[in-house]
Amino acid sequence: MDLHNNAIGRQVAKDNPDASPQELATKLIDKAANGELRVLDKDGNVVKSFVSKEQVKTANENVKKLDEYGKTKTQ
Repeated sequence: MDLHNNAIGRQVAKDNPDASPQELATKLIDKAANGELRVLDKDGNVVKSFVSKEQVKTANENVKKLDEYGKTKTQ
């Protein structure tokens, strides 16, 4: 599972060398929403990711709060 997800992350970064951390995070959120990542279910089985529309919305809102280094912006 981790190796699969890491490979997806590396490929996204490779395919988008000029992307900001926020742009990369958004692309990975989309991959999670599309079931392209792997997670553990309640029984410990590796399964395709499932992310609800509400979770995608929340994740994207949180990404907007990051600075250019991918850290939470200070006010």
